[in-house]
Amino acid sequence: MSRVEINRANARHSTGPKTKAGKHRSSLNALRHGLTGQIIVLPAEDLEAYQRHIQCFVREYKPKGATESHLVQSLADCAWRQSRVSALENNLLTLGIARQPDPLDDAPQQVQDALAIAAGLDSQTRALSNLSISWAAAGAAV
Repeated sequence: MSRVEINRANARHSTGPKTKAGKHRSSLNALRHGLTGQIIVLPAEDLEAYQRHIQCFVREYKPKGATESHLVQSLADCAWRQSRVSALENNLLTLGIARQPDPLDDAPQQVQDALAIAAGLDSQTRALSNLSISWAAAGAAV
């Protein structure tokens, strides 16, 4: 039996989650950063804060009709995701800085801080690049 046939036979036994909760959890399997998918509010985020965020945009722009409502919603969602990008960038840099040893203990604090930021950027280059690509794709989709 070939590898393809074995895989197909195994796939027939895999029926996926059965419960509503299991299906919901499974729908989030590919979720990493929430910048390009259809899910706007991540499970760890505050849904009430998002709703307040939307209402601020609605109050400011006072959309009339379906088209304006859609545009205001898209603008608010884009701003929500943009805030997430800022938080992710800060978290990645902080992680990179925290993992770096102090290179010059006798250097002035300003120099140590600058080197720590540079080391953080250097150690997180790939993650920051992926974040940038994901954000560009999300912006193009809106």
